[in-house]
Parts: sequence; C-alpha cells; structure tokens
Amino acid sequence: MQPSDHKFVRQWSETRKMGRFKYALIHGLGFGLILFLFTGIYNLWEKPFGEVFLSIRSAIVFLFWIATGIIGYAVLMWPVNEYLFRRKQDSGFNSSL
Repeated sequence: MQPSDHKFVRQWSETRKMGRFKYALIHGLGFGLILFLFTGIYNLWEKPFGEVFLSIRSAIVFLFWIATGIIGYAVLMWPVNEYLFRRKQDSGFNSSL
C-alpha cells in the first residue's frame, strides 16, 4: 500500500466515525456553498450584486444548492469512499502477508 493509501484509510476511518448524517451536513453544505458562490460569481457578468446574492431568488437558489450538495454529493460520495476504504484496507492486509 502506498503512503497516500495509508493516509486515505486513516482519514476515512476517522471521518466515518462521525456518521453519514454529520458527514452529509458538513461536506454537503460545503459543496453546496461552493457551487452557490461559483454560480453567483458567474452571474455577476450579467446582473448586479444585489440581484445575484441579496434577493429572494438568490435565497431559493442557495437552498437548492445546499440540498443538491447534501443529497447529491454527500449521499453519493459516502458509498464511493466506503468502497475505496475497503479496497485499500484489504490490499494493505494482503501486501503484509
């Protein structure tokens, strides 16, 4: 197992202790916030700042991106990381024999 694999296994074993719900909130909120900011910055080319970030429509868009981050990113990434964790963990045990 490579050093990056050891690092991933160590970090994911710590992350999975927090549970899926907390993982989804933390990482999903972060992902949704980043998407909201990037799409907002992109929209600044066409619209004024107040319309992009300070309107009712922007609040709805913000909630949409947060929900997308929690549902889309966090719910999909947990099984992917679990799969990689098990695979790397198993390869570590096989290489030590």
